Amino acid sequence: MNINRVLSILLILLVVVNIYLGVSIYSLYRSRNYIDDDLLTAAVEKFTANGITLHEGAIPTRKQEGYIYVGELDDYNYAGVVKELSGPDSVDNFTLMPDGYKYTLKNGDVFEFKNNYEFSYNLEKYKAILADDTSLNIEDLQVATGTEAAAVSEKITAFFKKPAFVGTYPVDIVIDKVLYGGKMQESGADVYYAYFYQAIDGVRLKGFDITAIVSAYNGEYYLIAAHGRYSFFRITERFDSQIYDQVNILFIDKYAGTYDGETGEKIISDVSPVYTAYPGNETEGQRREEYFVPAWKITYGSGNYNVYNAYNGALYTII
Repeated sequence: MNINRVLSILLILLVVVNIYLGVSIYSLYRSRNYIDDDLLTAAVEKFTANGITLHEGAIPTRKQEGYIYVGELDDYNYAGVVKELSGPDSVDNFTLMPDGYKYTLKNGDVFEFKNNYEFSYNLEKYKAILADDTSLNIEDLQVATGTEAAAVSEKITAFFKKPAFVGTYPVDIVIDKVLYGGKMQESGADVYYAYFYQAIDGVRLKGFDITAIVSAYNGEYYLIAAHGRYSFFRITERFDSQIYDQVNILFIDKYAGTYDGETGEKIISDVSPVYTAYPGNETEGQRREEYFVPAWKITYGSGNYNVYNAYNGALYTII
């Protein structure tokens, strides 16, 4: 047999094998990371037959990772957190409140840590600004420029994301928007309102949203107030688990049949992945644990929503 013909046959076989392996690997990747198209179509048809409308694109095709993360905090009363944020010898007064803990610093700063992960920080002389923020109409404010927004974001990240709060797996700070609030009357400093949230693996941590107020004067940026929910737990480990995907979770949604508005329609407008927080136990040395569990947020046509634990299908009501 001609040697050239043999080589040609072997080359063709090699190409065929590579194509087969490539298709097999891609098929495995699709099955592990994406919902099967036929399953998605069948689910939509079943919901439609039961009088429930799903908006186009309401169900994402990419699956959520099944990781459950474990976070740790060194002490139950956040004393270590305050030291990391403000320095080791900065506390002037500690107050035990009915719903949490309050630390007043020597320079007038005040930290409060309340139940359900609520957190606030502000300087005494800027209390009025923080109070005004609750009634602020953000639609009247301008979006900060790219340079200003970047500087505000850098300041917020530097304040909150201390090395002591970063474990084996990071919890990210995601800046949603930065708005320019004008100038302070007394000092002439510029004021910015930053809205951000925390995320794990790029997935939003439900309920952990912060509004921060940053001032800028002579080119320097200062964090003067913040309020919302923030997790200072560092993630030390994770374990994989089987979870409900975005199609199966819909079949255990007890509220999917709820009528939306005056039209009497039953509508699901969006299904999106989120992470949820569950308090764990106090371990040795008063160390606290926290579990971050994947979940699905189901939004209805009215704008109302429910969140379901993707591990056991339970309705999430903590935050």
